Amino acid sequence: TGMFAQPEAPCFTKITVRADGLYFQSYTADQNGNATLLNTMTVRRTRPHTLPSGFEPVTSGPAAPPAGKFLRNGQLYICNDGVVYDIFGRKIN
Repeated sequence: TGMFAQPEAPCFTKITVRADGLYFQSYTADQNGNATLLNTMTVRRTRPHTLPSGFEPVTSGPAAPPAGKFLRNGQLYICNDGVVYDIFGRKIN
């Protein structure tokens, strides 16, 4: 956040790894834990990825539980009536 001026508030960055690239979302947080989007950045893959010898491909994790909160790959998700949401209330496909 120093690149745009330090907001004098706690900051954190959510990093999402997908097959087509890396996605960064930086947020500030107030004393009540409310997050405000500060900046986004994307690093896109421009060519197919091949694994070095000796590495195994990543497989998808276990199915989401029918209801409640759960962690997957270090991120908190919420499942409500079979629909999975991230911590900001966005529906996950």
